[in-house]
Amino acid sequence: MNTHKALNAANILAGILVIVGVNTFAHICKSMQGPCAKTKTLAIVVAVILAVLGAAQIAVDKKNINTIVGIASLLVGGITILLPLVIAPTCQMPSMHCYVYTRPFLVIVGVVVALISLADLLVSFKKR
Repeated sequence: MNTHKALNAANILAGILVIVGVNTFAHICKSMQGPCAKTKTLAIVVAVILAVLGAAQIAVDKKNINTIVGIASLLVGGITILLPLVIAPTCQMPSMHCYVYTRPFLVIVGVVVALISLADLLVSFKKR
C-alpha cells in the first residue's frame, strides 16, 4: 500500500473515530436539546463526508481529482476544528461532559485530519 492510500485510509479511520466517539466516550448529555445536539449531528455529517472523500481518493487514480479532493479533505479538517468552537459551539459550562470531552476530542481529531490531508497533498505534489 503506497503512502497516498495509507494517508487516505487514515482519514477514513478518523471519520469512523468521530462517529464512534460522539456516540460513546465523547457523547453529549442525553438531556441536551440545544447547541450540543447540533454539534453532534454536524460532527457525524462531517465525519461521513470525510470518509467518503478518503474512499474517493483511494478509488480514483487521476492526479487532478485527487488534488481537489485532498484540498476538500483539508477543509473538512478545518471545519472539524471549528465545529465545536464556532460553527455549532458546545455549551460553555466547564462542568458539562460536552465541554470537557466532546469539544477537545473534535478539535484534536480535526487537527489530525488536517495534518494527514496536508501530508497527502504534499505527497501528491511531490509525485508530480
